[in-house]
Amino acid sequence: MRALPVVIIFMMITTMGSQVPMVSWTFEDLGLNDIVIENPLEPHNISAVFSSELVGAVTFTVILYANCSLRVKLTINNVTVELYTNQNSSFDGFLENENILIIKTIPQPISSAIIIYKNSTITARLKVGGEQGKNVANWELRLLFWASIFIPPILVYLYRRRVSRGRISEGEGVVIV
Repeated sequence: MRALPVVIIFMMITTMGSQVPMVSWTFEDLGLNDIVIENPLEPHNISAVFSSELVGAVTFTVILYANCSLRVKLTINNVTVELYTNQNSSFDGFLENENILIIKTIPQPISSAIIIYKNSTITARLKVGGEQGKNVANWELRLLFWASIFIPPILVYLYRRRVSRGRISEGEGVVIV
C-alpha cells in the first residue's frame, strides 16, 4: 500500500507522454446548421472557412449524420475524399491556421429531401511521423522508453524495502542428528 503513490505517479507520467494533440469540430462549430437538400437529383455545394490551433500534417476522422445513406465528396484544404453518411471515415490531410471545407453532394435517386445534421463531426489528430509529427512523437517515445526501463526497478526496490520480512525468532530449537 505504501507504493501506491509511486504507482499513481508512474501512471500519470505515462499517460501524459502518450497524448497526441487533436481538435474536433461539429458543423455547428463551423457555422453550418442542418444542411437541407430539397432536390437530391441536383448536386449541391456547401462551404465553410474555419480556423485551427492545430497546424501540420493530420489524420482527419469524419462522420456525417444524415436522414439517409448519401455519398458525399468532402474537401479540406485541397484534399478530397468520397465518403458515405452515417459511417466513420479517416483520411490524411494538412491543417493551416485558416482552412476551407467544401461539401459536394452527388445526385441521388431519392424522392424525399436530404438532411445532413449539424452534429456531424470532423476530428483532426496530429499525425505521428512525417515532418510535423516527428518532433512531437520522438520526444514522447523517448520519454516512454526511458520510463519503462527505469521506473519498474525503482518500484520493485521500494516495494521490497517496505515489505516486512518474516524473521525466525532465535530461541531453543530441536536438532536432529
